[in-house]
Amino acid sequence: MSDDWSVTPWRRYDAEPTTLATLTIGDMTVTIPEPVDAEWVAQHARHGAQIIADGIIYRGTLDAAGRLDYLEVVLSGEPEDRIPFPRKRIIDAISMSLAEQGRVVDVDTTRVPTSEELASLYERGMTRQTIAAVYNREVKTIDRWTRRARAELGNRIPPPQRGPRGEQAPTNG
Repeated sequence: MSDDWSVTPWRRYDAEPTTLATLTIGDMTVTIPEPVDAEWVAQHARHGAQIIADGIIYRGTLDAAGRLDYLEVVLSGEPEDRIPFPRKRIIDAISMSLAEQGRVVDVDTTRVPTSEELASLYERGMTRQTIAAVYNREVKTIDRWTRRARAELGNRIPPPQRGPRGEQAPTNG
């Protein structure tokens, strides 16, 4: 798989909009397929990310527990050029995009998480990089929190995965 991929914010709606925008130019009226009622948008918009990788467009959203709840795959390009994007990388990319948008609502980022909360984030499939993005902290800070949680909770926190000598592979991802 190529490392040439991009992630951009994306959203879908869990219902059909009741009112669409219209634009009138002279005697021509055009309906724009976007809702205009801000209250409706706030209630029905599901924010996620669009990932473009290796000739495939992935659009997805996560549920409140950080699990993939919607995934749309749009194939483009020649079939032999298409390589499936790993599910884990899709979830991480959507999580990172949501974190960058400030849309992670079920995590209190104003304080250091308890060991239980950190274990819950790892159990949702978040990586140390994603947790760092959510909490707006350095990865080494997350590593310190993780060591503390591992000492308190034992096997609920995944063990560190070591890469080649001198490098450390990401924990849980």
